[in-house]
Amino acid sequence: MKFAKKNNKSGMFLSIELVSVLVIVATLLAGTTAGIVSLIKQFKAYKIIQEYTKFSKAITSFKGVYGFYPGDLDISDLTGSLNNPTLKANQELISSYSPASYSALFTTSHTNHISILKSQLAFPQLSKAGFVDNEVNIAKCNNTNLGFPIADFSNQAAWVIGMDSINTSITDNNMPKSSAIYDNLVYSNFSNKPRLILFGYKNLSTCVIDTNAGNAGVVSADIAFIVDDKIDDGKPVSSYGIVHADAQISQNSCKITLTGGETVLDFDYQDSSNYSSNSACIMTFLVN
Repeated sequence: MKFAKKNNKSGMFLSIELVSVLVIVATLLAGTTAGIVSLIKQFKAYKIIQEYTKFSKAITSFKGVYGFYPGDLDISDLTGSLNNPTLKANQELISSYSPASYSALFTTSHTNHISILKSQLAFPQLSKAGFVDNEVNIAKCNNTNLGFPIADFSNQAAWVIGMDSINTSITDNNMPKSSAIYDNLVYSNFSNKPRLILFGYKNLSTCVIDTNAGNAGVVSADIAFIVDDKIDDGKPVSSYGIVHADAQISQNSCKITLTGGETVLDFDYQDSSNYSSNSACIMTFLVN
């Protein structure tokens, strides 16, 4: 009996020890999983910053050489490496494409206004001129042969160039439409400056990026915050910042919902990993 009782204690000790080891292993595994998730988010944020930096430098360099930003050239400017039949054909197509929802400023050349239509000319021009080192892997929104580069961080995302100097009443011209950058407290920082917009293109049925349509969000708020915090102020809206984030108001997982009395400058990012098109962020970056 004494021998059996001693053996039971030993067995109980081994059971407790085993449970303790399993708890420690589970905790380590959980910590490892969390660490891996964090690394993935950091890597995606790095890819966004890397690509933004590359395109921003290319756009600025292009303007220095050609006198206008890519997409805003006239067909007579397509000389040298830009003397390409496809570039010229699409230049003519966009110049003649004047839907009722677009002002002539946004479809004709040398206006310092770049709509999503003219942006389809921009990236192939950057490529042909040698300012980006690869042909564009494109996402299309109409019947041109050109388009927008699909982002490195996600094959659901693409980049587009926008620029305007007036807060036009034809809101389809706005890039992005319904964005808080058009708020009176913010717009002066974006007027007359080129911007890069990172958006989800898969669900777009027209050439309009509308933050309230619920079809163009693509960057989860936690990744958007990492990007913003690294290169700007960590706020989704600011008067003098270079990074801005929008989302559909009714299903927003990008920014906190204001309760009343605040301004757009009081927004903060949500603590959310939701990257669905109707909830995640559309990101806008000033080119500098």
